Amino acid sequence: MKRLLIIALILTVSLAANAQPKKYHAAFREDFSDASLENFRYGSAGNKADFKWKSGVPSPSEPDTKVLLFQLDPDEAAGAGKGPEIISKDFTHFGTYSARLKIPDVRQAQPNVGAVVGYFTYHVDPIPGLSEVDFEWLLADPEIIYVGTWTGPTDSLIRIGRTINLAEGTIYNTIHKVTHSGKPLLTPILNRGCIVQRF
Repeated sequence: MKRLLIIALILTVSLAANAQPKKYHAAFREDFSDASLENFRYGSAGNKADFKWKSGVPSPSEPDTKVLLFQLDPDEAAGAGKGPEIISKDFTHFGTYSARLKIPDVRQAQPNVGAVVGYFTYHVDPIPGLSEVDFEWLLADPEIIYVGTWTGPTDSLIRIGRTINLAEGTIYNTIHKVTHSGKPLLTPILNRGCIVQRF
């Protein structure tokens, strides 16, 4: 009987350990003045050229400051996820996230560039589906920010987003959209006074 209880206990502990969620980060702050990163790893669906990212680089605009520098590969075909990015080493969860970003102003050199600078959280769970929060800047117009969320299962993703001109304090639009190919559903509740609104 004792042997059966011990086996049952070991089996229960083993199953419970396997059912634990992924390792979560405790509160952390990354030091980008260092050449190596403690909490992040490099990630990109594009080529892995060394010049695409580097930490601990002297800032071109702030004296005595070192930063994380990203660069696009001009020879690489455009596409989502091909630019340089960093990904947290462990799963992050509820909390407060912050970053200080400098968005390059390329309007004079490349007024039609389609590249985006983004800061986002992203997780796909097998049951509730996608959970994503985005902050994105189009390099061709860095005064405008798109803030949005994608949530739900792949076949019925829900997108809620807002386009804001930060320089003017103007909200251009608020949208609610179902699936990638669906048309924006501009509901009166979500868009009451939001087509052009000062804040």
